[in-house]
Order: sequence, then C-alpha cells, then structure tokens
Amino acid sequence: MKLVGKPLPAKGLVAFDWSPSTESAVLAYWAPEEDANTPARVVILDPVARTELRSKNLFNVSTVRLHWSPYRGEFLCAQVLRHSKTGKTSFTNFEVFRVRDADIPNETLTMNEAVEAFAFEPVPDVPLPTATAGSANSPPRFAVVHAGRDGKSTDVSFFSLDAAKGGEKVERVLQLEARPANQIHWSPAGGVVLLAGLDNLNGQLEFYDVDERVSLATAEHFMCNEVAWDPSGRVVVTVHSQPMFGEVAVRYTLENGYKVWSFQGAKLREQPLNDFYQFLWRPHPKPVLSEAEVEDVRKKLAQHARRFEREDAMLRRRRQAAADEERVRKLVDFRGLMADRRAVYLEQLERRRQLGIRWGADVAAQGRFVETTEAVEDVVSEKVERL
Repeated sequence: MKLVGKPLPAKGLVAFDWSPSTESAVLAYWAPEEDANTPARVVILDPVARTELRSKNLFNVSTVRLHWSPYRGEFLCAQVLRHSKTGKTSFTNFEVFRVRDADIPNETLTMNEAVEAFAFEPVPDVPLPTATAGSANSPPRFAVVHAGRDGKSTDVSFFSLDAAKGGEKVERVLQLEARPANQIHWSPAGGVVLLAGLDNLNGQLEFYDVDERVSLATAEHFMCNEVAWDPSGRVVVTVHSQPMFGEVAVRYTLENGYKVWSFQGAKLREQPLNDFYQFLWRPHPKPVLSEAEVEDVRKKLAQHARRFEREDAMLRRRRQAAADEERVRKLVDFRGLMADRRAVYLEQLERRRQLGIRWGADVAAQGRFVETTEAVEDVVSEKVERL
C-alpha cells in the first residue's frame, strides 16, 4: 500500500462517503461553517482526476448526513439539518444531486417535520429474481420517516425522483400515516420495504408493497435491534443481539436470537440463541444472466413454469415409485422373517410335546380348558334409616 499523489485539500472535513458505483471513483464530503461569513459545504469530488465535480454552500447548518443511492450511485442526497437564525426552530433540507446528468444539477426538498430516517430504494444493475414488474419499471424512489401532522405520531413518505437521468422533479407519491416505525429497510430487489420500529418501539414490523400500495403483513419481534435482508431479497432476518462487552451485554439476554421472514411477512423460522453477538449474510455473487436474458426469462415465464411443473411431476412420480418399491421390499422381508419364526416355533412345539410340556403357548393344549366367570359381591357400606 502506498500513497497515490499528494493529499487533497478538504478544509474542515467532518465526514465523507464513497459512491457505490464501480464505473468511476467518486466521493462526497461535507464541512461545517467556520464563521458567519464562511458557509458549510457539500462537495462531490473525483479523487483520481483531483477535480471538484460539484459543490453547494449552505448556511445555518447543524449537521449533514450523506446518502448515496445503492448499486450505481446515480444520486447523492445530503440530509441537512438546519436551524433558523435565532436557533429556536429547525427543519431539514434534502439536497438531491443527480450525478449522472451534466453539471450534476441539484434539487432541494424541505421538510419542517422532524426526520427519523431516510433510505433510497435499491435499483440493481440486473433485476433480481424477486423483483416485481412494478419495481423494475418504476422511477427511482426514496423513503423518509418523519413526524406526523399532529406532532405525536410518525408518518412514512415516499418520493419519486422522476428518472435516473434527465429527471426534473422530486415529488411525494405516497404518505403512510401513523406508522410505528423509526427505520426503513428496502428489499435489495426493490418494491417491498420493511418499516421497523426498533429500540423504544419494541420491534414493531410492517411489510409494505410500495408498487401495489398495500400492506402485506404486520408482525412483532420483541426487543429487536437489527434488520438484515438477504442479498436476493427473498427473506429478511430480524435480530436481537447483545454487545460483546460492557454492562449492557448482560441485559436482556433471554431475548437473544433471530427470526426469519419471507418478503411477504410470513414467519419462516425462529431461533433463540444465548450469547448472540452478530448476524451477517454471506455476500451474494453477481447474477450470471444479463439484463436482456433476465427480461427474456420474464417474457417466457409461463412457458418455463409449465416445463418446471412437468419436471416436478416426473420427480414426484419417481419418488413415489421408489417409496412403493421400498414398502414392498420391507413387506417381503417381514413375511420371510415371519415364516422363519413360525418354522422355529413349530420345531420347538414338537420338542415340547416329546418332553411332555403342555403349558405356555402350546396350541395343542387349547380347547382343554373351560373358562368360567364368577361374580363375588361384597358389602361396602350399610345405612339404616328409621321412619
């Protein structure tokens, strides 16, 4: 490992994040205000070319969180918590940068409600097998958990970015009111989102299909503190684990374990575990099919389904034939064993006769005994009543 070139100047840098795109090396960082005349900055940088691709100045900034859209890094969202000049009120700006467009245009979405969580919807390079037709054709989206209109409940809003390239607006397309959620976990295939209420909400879960706009299921995993989708988007795991060290590590250990759910919200498995510290999925390899091949499979899905049904029926018949053959073999073996045991019995019976033994299971002695039944009555108690 060696240093490539001279360090890049980034005065006051607080945090940075790399774009997930594999096409080029791009990172973003933010720096706070130095004084009343020097604004905070959000900067998108190409470290290889050592050039600043885009920057934006911001005033009255409390903090900034950087969010790249998964897989291709088409969008960067700077979640900016801002305050008024007096510092008595605060609000959130979402500065959305369209990285694929020329000059990287920027749009601002303002929310006056307190924001709990933000998450982009994943859009894989090649649609995953579990991706719905709606998610494959939908525009890029993100979700925000924020305070409700009454200031007490929590709402979840979904926003559309119009298009990955050449989009012109950010608009709210759906708002779910009064949801017990403080985290958003999109399926890696897109389309389905798990709204999770962790920590003080004690593991409230809701599986929601954003394309069909329908709640698939609600559930609960008490004390859940982690959610992990498998890379294919078929199942998701909710986890209650404990830290390895500290006083908190010995608390609530009776709740340790995990639950496995289908993406529709059906519970598939529940596994309690003592001394449970971490859960991780094995990384999923890239799809072997190209996007065109995946689309071809989708078009011919009914044809493939009929072929698989025929193969499954043939496999079931083979398994049934094998089971029938095994059953017949066991019956033949049993009858052979019974014949051998009967031959031994008859041989021993003749020997007992020769020795004059006529008790036990000697069938020849049957018929020499008469079975009688005798009834015996006993007085258990006697009570005399005088008139």
